[in-house]
Amino acid sequence: DDDDDDDGDGVDHDRAMDIAEAEEQVAPELAPLFQTVERPFREDTLSNCFRLADSHSTDDQLHSVCVFCNMLIANATSSDTRLRVLNAFAFKAGVVARLWRWLDKRSALLQRFQKGGLTPEEPEFRELVSLLLLFADSFCHFSLTMDDAEFQSSDMFAQDELVRLVDVLRDLVVAFFWDDYTAFADPEVVQLRQSLCKLLTGLHGRDRRLGFCPAEHWLSPTFANFSGEHGTLADRAAEEFAGLASAEAGARGDTHSLIEILRSIPFVIPFVERAKIFRRVVAFDQQEHRRHQVMRMHRPNTFVDIRRGQEYQDAFDKLNQPGEMKRQVRVKMINEQGLEEAGVDGGGLFREFLSQVIETGFDPRCGFFCSATDQTVHPNPQASVVADNYLDHLRFLGRLLGKALYESQLVDIQFSSFFLSTILGKRPVFNDLASMDPELHKHLLFLKQYEGDFQELALDFSVTQDNLGERRVHDLVPNGRNIAVNRSNRLRFVLHMADWRLYGQLARQYAAFRQGLFDVVHPRWLKLFDERELQMLVSGEESGIDVSDLRAHCNYSGGYSADHPTIRLFWKVVSSFGDDDLRLLVRFVTSCKRPPLLGFRYLYPVFCIHSAGPSAADFLPTASTCMNLLKLPEYDSEDTLREKLLYAIRSGAGFELS
Repeated sequence: DDDDDDDGDGVDHDRAMDIAEAEEQVAPELAPLFQTVERPFREDTLSNCFRLADSHSTDDQLHSVCVFCNMLIANATSSDTRLRVLNAFAFKAGVVARLWRWLDKRSALLQRFQKGGLTPEEPEFRELVSLLLLFADSFCHFSLTMDDAEFQSSDMFAQDELVRLVDVLRDLVVAFFWDDYTAFADPEVVQLRQSLCKLLTGLHGRDRRLGFCPAEHWLSPTFANFSGEHGTLADRAAEEFAGLASAEAGARGDTHSLIEILRSIPFVIPFVERAKIFRRVVAFDQQEHRRHQVMRMHRPNTFVDIRRGQEYQDAFDKLNQPGEMKRQVRVKMINEQGLEEAGVDGGGLFREFLSQVIETGFDPRCGFFCSATDQTVHPNPQASVVADNYLDHLRFLGRLLGKALYESQLVDIQFSSFFLSTILGKRPVFNDLASMDPELHKHLLFLKQYEGDFQELALDFSVTQDNLGERRVHDLVPNGRNIAVNRSNRLRFVLHMADWRLYGQLARQYAAFRQGLFDVVHPRWLKLFDERELQMLVSGEESGIDVSDLRAHCNYSGGYSADHPTIRLFWKVVSSFGDDDLRLLVRFVTSCKRPPLLGFRYLYPVFCIHSAGPSAADFLPTASTCMNLLKLPEYDSEDTLREKLLYAIRSGAGFELS
């Protein structure tokens, strides 16, 4: 799990350091402190240590402080001691940045390490690994309670230093995974790799919001020509992700390395390539599922009757079963008069139905989801008030979203970033609190800087919930209601309070939704992406409709061609549309108003305009969404075409529009 900090006893066994060996590496001023290491932890041990870490200290003195703190962490007898040392190191002004500069000055040593030229037998090896590990852990710890504004104003690193830091650590971690050097199998290097992955992932997420690195800076040069050099490897990786690879294929070194990179630091590979791998994985899984259906002589399709106006409830009653969403679902719509609507569902009607059910189920007015201040949605903490079986509804909504991803159907819903984090198996971060609960976020920021009497605040490690008048006290830590918040533990309180608000109070809702989602798509498939990319996978490109892209990937039939007078009029009219009408046009034809991920070349079936004939010029355009087919009468005037097309796409009518 991404959130595990220790193995239960708080002792970092892989990082154990010999005290006598460490004592030889430090400045004489710190030597007396070593006699306190094996005694119960005392705050003055750290305060005495950090007297050497002010802005006037030498590199040797800074190095001594780092070695001493590393040794305290390695030999800590509890997770609380480790946390207190990291607190002291991470928040001592400038120490983390100075440690990085100390490391960066030794770029030649870092290069040797990256290229496998530094072996565990050399004394520099252990020192470099331990100091890199301290840097990664302390920088991660520093970032935990930092919102973006604080991070920017902290002046810890200049922008060019952050860019350089990302450059060095990205290439180092890629080498850990990709290059088969014996030194990289060392247990301490494996632990360093995990810590650096965590640090890079956090920095990448913050960079997506703040933009301190140039565009595409996170991409590794190793994968610059991914399709050309690693295309076959990507196919094997897709089979492995889909669970289809044989034991022999799964054991291949390059495939295994690529999979580990995709799981740990996927952002070093272009998003387009990862999206293609995801599509391959889904295609492999669909083929395998159909093969199993045939072998078991199961009917491949599920047929359901759905009443107009009752789409969500009928879908919940008839489709909320494990495994149901991997089958092809065909619907027959029953109108308000109880009559079957005309037409046969070839797939397009189900896409329209799925879009409508998803739109209803995730609407905050339904009650299972609610809005954040940025108008994104996340599970409602009060969902139990809406229905006793609210967890069943959340599982169903997870299956619906999984079905949309499985069928490459885009849905126009913007999810809260912290909710997407939980889908990816991550814990939300402090910065996310600003969108969910800006008032609490403001109070916690105040508490971090508070210099007054903490007794006046009367805070403890508990939170009181009010659920329709019923008040319950929840301990943030064991016996938290009896632990007062003070100056030394306030950062711990801030972390626990933010975690409770973002995660703890919603844990059951998150778990139910994930269970339904993962019934259709495997969690490891989604971990190819970060939160922003997962949102793009769900709802398509963030940009508007590109008319030139749509035109370049459009087919014609029924007598139409690119040079037909009506087609020339059509593209002239469409090119004059605003974004809202363009989205309505795309929805009218494809049942979804967002452009396909990676562009219209990936729309299947291909967008097509079919001639409805010159005799139909008095009628409206119609569409067969199952074929992404626009049936356009042969209008002979631009004004008529504009009027008829806009009327059709703005009408909001469903399958029976004609």
